[in-house]
Parts: sequence; structure tokens; C-alpha cells
Amino acid sequence: MVYRGGIFSKRKKKLGQHFLIDDRVVLEVYHELEKLDKNSIIIETGAGCGAITQQICKLNSFIVAIEIDREFCRILKSKLREQENVDVICADVLKIKFPENSIIVGAPPYNITTSLLTKCIIHNIKSAVLVLQKEVCEKITQRGRKGKFSYLSRFISTFAEVKLGRKVEKSSFFPQPSVDSQIIVIRVNKRREIKRNIREEYLIFLRALFEKFKRKKIKEAVKAGLIPYKTVGKEEMTKRVFEVPEEELFNLFLRRVGELE
Repeated sequence: MVYRGGIFSKRKKKLGQHFLIDDRVVLEVYHELEKLDKNSIIIETGAGCGAITQQICKLNSFIVAIEIDREFCRILKSKLREQENVDVICADVLKIKFPENSIIVGAPPYNITTSLLTKCIIHNIKSAVLVLQKEVCEKITQRGRKGKFSYLSRFISTFAEVKLGRKVEKSSFFPQPSVDSQIIVIRVNKRREIKRNIREEYLIFLRALFEKFKRKKIKEAVKAGLIPYKTVGKEEMTKRVFEVPEEELFNLFLRRVGELE
């Protein structure tokens, strides 16, 4: 059974539910949100027991709390019925549209982390304050370490600036997960003019490039047909994929899709 502020409910293991119960972490998330644009809509992913919801509703922003578990939705709606700036919606957060310039907040299940992060970038949100698996946070910020970054870190860094916050111990959740977490703040403040379809195509391109050619030279991706020969310069041909600078890689992609001469 799960207890939080008078709420009891059976945990649904298939949903990857680990409930945030540490008020210190909740306050840290709240303080990070305070630094952001208060005129933006805040979308909370995986509202769960309402630990974060009850704190951030003190902000003047309008909050949409998304929860996939119908039992928790019912309880949350009852608990928050006096809050005029909060709307609780029972839905899969990966299936709803994020408005541009919205702010995403929450401690989502680990099993949706990658899909949630890429969705944030594709939908061109303004910012995100999330509690994620510590290992994932470290991978996202490994851009400066040779060969250590992934297609996900490259995709995020192309459009956003990332800052790591406090480490979150396993004991901050109930039931405890097997790994520690960390607060991460993402500001989507680069290349905001790039349209959604281009962002989606770039993600597909990066995933294929890094999965097959991460430590190989660009010329190998050209030979495989992933990158047209005419879009690559002589110097680029000899670079390994993980060595190609962020802007150079994005421009290579834009030339590939005819968006850049």
C-alpha cells in the first residue's frame, strides 16, 4: 500500500510507479519553477499522489496535472477541487500535445524518460524541471566527454541548455527504486524557429546514425546511404560521428533534407 497525505492506493507495478515522498526534493522543484516564466502553462507529468502538485499550485500559473492511473485521478480531483488554477486530467502524457512555450514538471516513471524528453524537444516547450534517473541525467550532460554522449544528448543539446540540480536519494521515493535520481532543468532556448517536422526527422536521423555509426567515420554512413555524398565535405568525411561538433552535425542534416544550401 502507498500512503501520502491521507491517500491510500494499490501501486500498479506495470506503470512503473515510484512516489516522491521527500518534501525537500518537492521544494527544490518548486524553487526551480519559481525562476521560470510564471505566465506559461505548467504541465505536470505523472501527478501520482499530488506531492508536487500541492506545492506548485501556490504559483500563479495554470497547472495541468496529468495522471494515467484513474484511481489517483479521482483522488487528486477531490483533493484539489478548491484549487482554481489546477486541472487534473486522466491520460497518458505521451499521447497528449504539449503547447509551445509550456513548462513540463514532474518525477515521471523511468520507463518513459526517453520518450518524454524527445517529446519535450519536438513540441518546442519552453522549459522542463524533472526528477529523472541519475544515470540518464549524466548521459544527457556528457557532451564534453569524448565518445560518451548519445543520440539523446546530442538531440537535446541541439535545441536546449541543460542544468543539473540536486541528487535525489532512492529513499526519497516509495517504494524505493533501485537507483538514485537527480533534478534536471532543461531550457529549450536554441533554434526555436525550427519546425516540428524537422525536429522529428532530425531525431530519426540521429538515432540511426548513432546506433550504427557512432564510433565510425562519417564516410561509412555515406557508403550506407544514410547521408548523401554531395552534402558532406572532405574534412567531414574523415571525422568519427561522435567527433562532429553539434552545429556541424545539424547543418549536415539540414543539407540532407534540403533545408540548407
